[in-house]
Amino acid sequence: MDLFGPTSVRSLNHKTYCLVITDDFSRFSWVFFLRTKDETSGILKDFIRQIENQLNQKVKTIRCDNGTEFKNKDVIEFCGSKGIKREYSNARTPQQNGVAERKNRTLIEAARTMLADSFLPNTFWAEAVSTACYVLNRVLVTKPHNKTPYELITGKIPIISYIRPFGCHVTILNTIDHLGKFDGKSDEGFLVGYSLQSKAFRVYNLETKRVEENLHITFLENKPNVAGKGPTWLFDLDYLTDSMNYHPVRSENQANKHAGPQEANQNAGTEDIIDAGDSEKEDESAQDYFVLPIWSSYSSTIKRSRAEDAGAAPHKHPDLKTDEKPLDKEDQVFLDELERLKRQEKDANDAAENLRKEFAQETENLLIQVGAVISTNISKITRKQSKTGKHEHGKRKSTKEAKDSKPPVKLVKPWSTEVNSQKDKSQMFHFSPSKVKNVISRALIGSLKLEGHVAMKKAQGEVGFTLLSLTQLAQAVTSKE
Repeated sequence: MDLFGPTSVRSLNHKTYCLVITDDFSRFSWVFFLRTKDETSGILKDFIRQIENQLNQKVKTIRCDNGTEFKNKDVIEFCGSKGIKREYSNARTPQQNGVAERKNRTLIEAARTMLADSFLPNTFWAEAVSTACYVLNRVLVTKPHNKTPYELITGKIPIISYIRPFGCHVTILNTIDHLGKFDGKSDEGFLVGYSLQSKAFRVYNLETKRVEENLHITFLENKPNVAGKGPTWLFDLDYLTDSMNYHPVRSENQANKHAGPQEANQNAGTEDIIDAGDSEKEDESAQDYFVLPIWSSYSSTIKRSRAEDAGAAPHKHPDLKTDEKPLDKEDQVFLDELERLKRQEKDANDAAENLRKEFAQETENLLIQVGAVISTNISKITRKQSKTGKHEHGKRKSTKEAKDSKPPVKLVKPWSTEVNSQKDKSQMFHFSPSKVKNVISRALIGSLKLEGHVAMKKAQGEVGFTLLSLTQLAQAVTSKE
């Protein structure tokens, strides 16, 4: 097994490393994509458990280099618990791990060719590597057994009739959205691989800008591929493969063609030594990595739009150069939609704030009115009680015959609809100060509870009705007192 990366361009799933595991007997390979190197130990543990369960075979030995992603405490403890032997190659001697290094180079060359033929950007490098590994496991024949790796590891002859060119144009049946009777049912896209969990193709949908698995697709193999639009580095394969420690193979002889056979051999050996020294210098210089902004034009446009919304000039760093190229049509549509949503959000917030202020003001005015009514009623009740006390004191001095001659007084509950026909309605409603306080307090509590109801009914034009009801309640208390 071996790990190559980090790549200069992230994949669609934001991966920068690729872990390649190869079976020494059948040469069957598995690839896993990682964001960081520290994910290697977890993926390796899960893979060993799964492969031992699926193939009913035990992993005997692990051969890898001296990288810390393989030579760490977690992997050593796991191999010790499983009884797996660990073999590490010598420092700066990749020849001892030749099977993994050769497989890495084969996959990188295949992915490079597939990207160049399909005119897809370098962000599809992970899909190209995965597809290359999938196809090579089913078509590459190993010499000792004259069988494919898939047949050696599973005992079944692979079916390859469904394999299509990488990056082939396809039409995808939309089975996700709820469509109307006259809506379009198909989307355009590209074939980018094959699913390992289900019987389906992996396609890149141009409408949703995502990779999805779907079986209901139609291949358009006669439709030619056209180079996409974007920055130059996004389609520069040398920029991508140089970060994978890939070195192109030179097939022609570099010796002097005008010299004789013996001189040519000597010159060839001398030039090989010179080329080896130059390659070592290039390797040393290649260690100086540099980072380029992946979405420079998009990010700069977003920052510029935010600065314009805030009313300030966009900040420009003197040492940085931003991409001033115009945006694509899709990016411009996205920015317009984003601005429209921001405006709607701002209008909604302003309307909610105005509604809150109006309700607070109206509630405050209503409480002031209720407070005035309470103070008036309390003063009236106090005066009425003082008069009633004097009248009752005079009543106690009357004779028993006078008391018997008076008709009995019928007690009427507050707010009751029963009224004595012999007396005036105003005399039937008698309130003590405690009862009046309870009534007014209940009215205040009810008004406070209706605060949320008033806020909700504001948009429906029913606030006037609610405030009018509370005002009528205060007037009714005043009239009854």
